Amino acid sequence: MTSGRRPRRAGALLALWAACLAAHAAVPADFTRLMGLLAARRSARASFVARTYVKGLTRPLVSAGVLAYSAPDRLEQHTLTPVPSEVILHGERLTMRRGTQVRHLDVRAYPQIAVYVSALRETLSGNARGLEKHFDIEFTGTLARWRLTLRPKARRAPVSRIVLRGSRADIRTIEIRARGGGRTVMRIGPPPPS
Repeated sequence: MTSGRRPRRAGALLALWAACLAAHAAVPADFTRLMGLLAARRSARASFVARTYVKGLTRPLVSAGVLAYSAPDRLEQHTLTPVPSEVILHGERLTMRRGTQVRHLDVRAYPQIAVYVSALRETLSGNARGLEKHFDIEFTGTLARWRLTLRPKARRAPVSRIVLRGSRADIRTIEIRARGGGRTVMRIGPPPPS
């Protein structure tokens, strides 16, 4: 009896080992290189123009400003038009300022915000494992021109997918598709002159 079980167990272990090797081999080399380039970048600054398409509106809502990143976990969005405001993420604390109004949030208490934060922070820091924890990942293209599609694993996430496009360590566009319809497309360019 025991001798009959060993070949089955050995076959099951070999199948599991082969599946693990296949999964590891399925990760494109350029995705691994991209994560390495992003992880090596300690800071970045860029301009942005965001267009938000909302059901019922004939024109998108447009905003523009400056983005800044400091490794490992500080993100800033300074909106200059149409209404000056800023959003600063440092660790798990999100600070939003508009005029004299200031609001502080702990991201962990707001799962609907956490999905955006995870997508941006894990991508900018080159943390592939962090991305895999929260998203199904699809990488296409080459290091010179890539597309990274992130689909949240959480069923109740407010977005169906986040698509980032870029070249090497430069993210050029971020597209966020909401589950109920609507989307935001942010185009990222060189930083404004100091």
